[in-house]
Amino acid sequence: MQINLILVTTFLIGIWIALITYFFEIDLFKLKALNNFIINIKENNLITIGIITLGLFISVLTKVFIALPAFIAIGLLTPGFLLRRKNNKSLELKMNQWLILIDELSSGVRAGLTISESLSQSLNKSEEPLRQDLLEAILEFNRSGQVSNVMKILQNQISDPVGISTLKLLAVVLKTGSNDLATSLNILSNSSRENINLIQELKAKQAWVLNGAKISIIAPWVVLLTLWTQESVRSAYQNIMGQIILSLVALIGIVGYFAMKKIGKIEISSQGNMA
Repeated sequence: MQINLILVTTFLIGIWIALITYFFEIDLFKLKALNNFIINIKENNLITIGIITLGLFISVLTKVFIALPAFIAIGLLTPGFLLRRKNNKSLELKMNQWLILIDELSSGVRAGLTISESLSQSLNKSEEPLRQDLLEAILEFNRSGQVSNVMKILQNQISDPVGISTLKLLAVVLKTGSNDLATSLNILSNSSRENINLIQELKAKQAWVLNGAKISIIAPWVVLLTLWTQESVRSAYQNIMGQIILSLVALIGIVGYFAMKKIGKIEISSQGNMA
């Protein structure tokens, strides 16, 4: 009881210090220096430290110390999960932006521009995050105007399926020539759109299953948290046997979730097809 009171009191004091510092602009305990120090720490480290600290607080407060290793594992895995999610969103956005770039190429060729002029115009109209991948190629185009040099740079920079398919088509055109380049670009654009729409539809259906899995994992812990106000529940799970049971329930839930995620996994190959 005394430990709980000390933790709550410390938490409230911290809130008041933060409020006083903000409203009166008083640098208590050198908080500005601490802020500069925190800014220089990598975001991933802050996420990990924050989750582990929360786990330590909850473990001491509830006296369920077996929860701390779980929070440590979550803290170490969360940055990688967030990075993969960010990369997946960026990949989807790039694929959609490549469709716009293909349409720009096709419009330029139909308007009578050469492939070099149309490519240069399309690259310069690109937007973030795709523009970041094309930046080196744009600079090379503006410097030398050599399409062959630009294609080499693009082949090293581009990794998304629609971009790779576009570069392969352009490489064939540059080597052999083609009077039907606009038609070929339209075919590529239509097939890529169909693939992307199919992938988004499958991912939406996959999300329903995964969200159901998440709810089934979280629901028992919400119920347990609600019942934690009762002394009999706390005493049942604060002993060794109770903590072992909680660990087994958590382990079964995690294994079940990753099994469902593995079964419904959707992979996109470099050719733009689903594997």
